[in-house]
Amino acid sequence: MDYNAYKLVHVVGLLLLFASLGGLAVLGGLGTDPARSKPFKAVLNAFHGLGLVVLLVAGFGLLAKLDMSAPDKWGGWVYAKIVLWVVFGAAVVPLKRAPSLARLWLLLLVGLGCAAGWLALMKPF
Repeated sequence: MDYNAYKLVHVVGLLLLFASLGGLAVLGGLGTDPARSKPFKAVLNAFHGLGLVVLLVAGFGLLAKLDMSAPDKWGGWVYAKIVLWVVFGAAVVPLKRAPSLARLWLLLLVGLGCAAGWLALMKPF
């Protein structure tokens, strides 16, 4: 696959991930009726998982296109992005358990998303 195709797929994964996290935060923050919000939560959880898988596959595809497929060629920024990927994967837990902190989590997740983008663009270490 072409480098730009991997980038496009990676962006689609980002859209799925952030749409799901935003939707889960809003549903939790609103405290909607569980019976009415259950179908939405199911779709959002599916988007979350799908987004994570797409990000992982496309991210490693991009690394291969950059001739960095082996871990001994990775810079520290790759490890930092993997840590952020794990944090985004675990982010649904506090959104579900502490919906009163939904606004704080939204701000934090946007900040972490900006950090992930900065790491990918600048490759600082």
